[in-house]
Amino acid sequence: MKKMNKMLLLPLFLGGVTLASAGLISAVNVLTEPIIQTNVMAKENEGYLKILGVNKIDEKLELALNEKLINGGVKAKQEFKLEGLSIGIVYDVEISAYSSDLQFQVGFKNEKYAGFNVVTSKETKEYGGVLLDQLNDLLKDKPATENAPIPTDLMAGKSITGRALNTALGICADDYMEGVN
Repeated sequence: MKKMNKMLLLPLFLGGVTLASAGLISAVNVLTEPIIQTNVMAKENEGYLKILGVNKIDEKLELALNEKLINGGVKAKQEFKLEGLSIGIVYDVEISAYSSDLQFQVGFKNEKYAGFNVVTSKETKEYGGVLLDQLNDLLKDKPATENAPIPTDLMAGKSITGRALNTALGICADDYMEGVN
């Protein structure tokens, strides 16, 4: 029996390991993707209540998105009602800031920001994450007509994230105010 050339053995072994690893990663992805999506949806649903400051919602109406909203990263726009009365509008947004995949919600009621909720983020905790942690308190009850709601001093060291957020927040606020007027 002839021995296999050592120059062939190593690439074949590495190829086998690579294929096995790819298969394992694919299997893990298939198993975990539904769980991840369920968790994201739960966080979104909790966010609606938190942003609007209510314990329950009777009705959720999906509103149409225009081209400006879609181009600005808005994935959904909903009006929420309680006992037949509108209690606010919430936008679900996904943008790339310093890191990709920043998903958040911003809500409006009574011509003001109702609140802000991070759904998922890969922002650096020490920089963009610090800004995201402060944003709900910063925005809540601010007039929706205010341009660039994140002050420049808060964006020091976080300017990429801050600019991307200001742009997306401005698009949502403008759309909300157009609907009010």
